Amino acid sequence: MRRVTVTLIVIAAMVVPMAAVSAASRPTVVKFPKGEVDLGNLNEGPAGAVCAFPVGAVVRSLGGGHAILFNGQGVRYEALGFGALTITITNLDTGKSVTVNISGPGGLHADGTPIVGWGPWVIFEPIARGGIRLFRGRVMFTPAPYGVHGVLLSGTVQDLCDRVA
Repeated sequence: MRRVTVTLIVIAAMVVPMAAVSAASRPTVVKFPKGEVDLGNLNEGPAGAVCAFPVGAVVRSLGGGHAILFNGQGVRYEALGFGALTITITNLDTGKSVTVNISGPGGLHADGTPIVGWGPWVIFEPIARGGIRLFRGRVMFTPAPYGVHGVLLSGTVQDLCDRVA
């Protein structure tokens, strides 16, 4: 009798999660249209001054990219994204600019707060918190009054304000 009970518990432990996954909704796929989005002077955004000079940003999509948002499918990630994306950061006083590839792939784990992501990320934060930074690798995101604060866990980080100063 004990062997039958243990066998039933093992089978139930395997079947119940499968049923929950199969009952979940399908992932949401968001396609990135070809084109560009001008974010304007970032110093006038929610983070306040992100560089010591006026700085603009333009995001470009060459098309074909997309994000996949998992809606409780029981997979390892909350979201994955990839595609041909760049961002151009421009010093609005001098016209000096830099374009960086932010195509990905990138993803987010959201088991709670903080959220951990990987891939290329450009984060706009107040100057005191780092300014405009390009992360490549694993990054921890924590909520902040202006959006999110990025902390590099592994990989590299570049100060994009320095690159266009």
